Amino acid sequence: MEESGNLAFLTPSFFGDFEQCRLLNESLARFVKDDYHHYIVVDAADYSLFKVLDSSHTTVLTKEDVLPSWVSRFRFKVPRKNRYFRLSWKSRPIRGWIAQQMAKLQVCVQLKQSTVIIVDSDVFVCRDFALSDIMQDGKVPLYLKPNVIFAEELPMHIEWFKTANSILGLPERELPGPDFISPFTCWKPDILQQMRTQIEKTCEQDWMVVIARNWNFCEPVVYGTYLEYTGPDKCGHWATDKPLSYSWWNPTAIGTEEMQEFLQKIPDQCYAVNIQSKAEFSIDTYKHLVKSFF
Repeated sequence: MEESGNLAFLTPSFFGDFEQCRLLNESLARFVKDDYHHYIVVDAADYSLFKVLDSSHTTVLTKEDVLPSWVSRFRFKVPRKNRYFRLSWKSRPIRGWIAQQMAKLQVCVQLKQSTVIIVDSDVFVCRDFALSDIMQDGKVPLYLKPNVIFAEELPMHIEWFKTANSILGLPERELPGPDFISPFTCWKPDILQQMRTQIEKTCEQDWMVVIARNWNFCEPVVYGTYLEYTGPDKCGHWATDKPLSYSWWNPTAIGTEEMQEFLQKIPDQCYAVNIQSKAEFSIDTYKHLVKSFF
């Protein structure tokens, strides 16, 4: 894979988020001051749409080219669940979200840049950004908001915690737990390699097999849990409860005035904004308002 500087951005995407992903890609070119490379990972079926984003600073990869050979290159849809799955020779069928995480991890662990920012495709960078802006004592931030995950309110998170602790060989977590999930978050490939080694030592299997066999897997929870128990400072991170992205999580419709008001309230510590793609909004309005930042 092509290497540019010490910073990479990694984005999984799909055809439904293409316009948002294009805006993200344009915003990186506009605001990122470091030498960087942007990797976009999509299904092979979407490659022809996304390949127009290929450039000296952008590489579009397909999941089929980075997933293990024992994962089928062909997807099939289960109408009743409205989900895509892939057949696997080493696990039960793998649902699309898990396959996406596997592909993201496979790419990230191979990158040579010292820092990789995992950025969702419905994010755009809205301010000048350099890696040095967010570093403390040579370390990059780990988003960790303590004591906010309760079993009765977020049962899915609890399942993710159980998987993380199980595959890392850690004791069961006490609740309430921390939140590690942000659409704009820093990882370090060398630490990810250490995490991979820990998973394989604990489970005595290739980590991709472990992930494929775990229905409730969430990679920021596993990475965050590994860093929390190892010690963020020992892994080149410093912990903060302030996210780098200002996010709209509400999946309901957002109108023009509400969107405009939201974008005008970006906190000072945030370098990026995202309105999650599940929210209902006019893409033309969104593009118009976002491009006002350019």
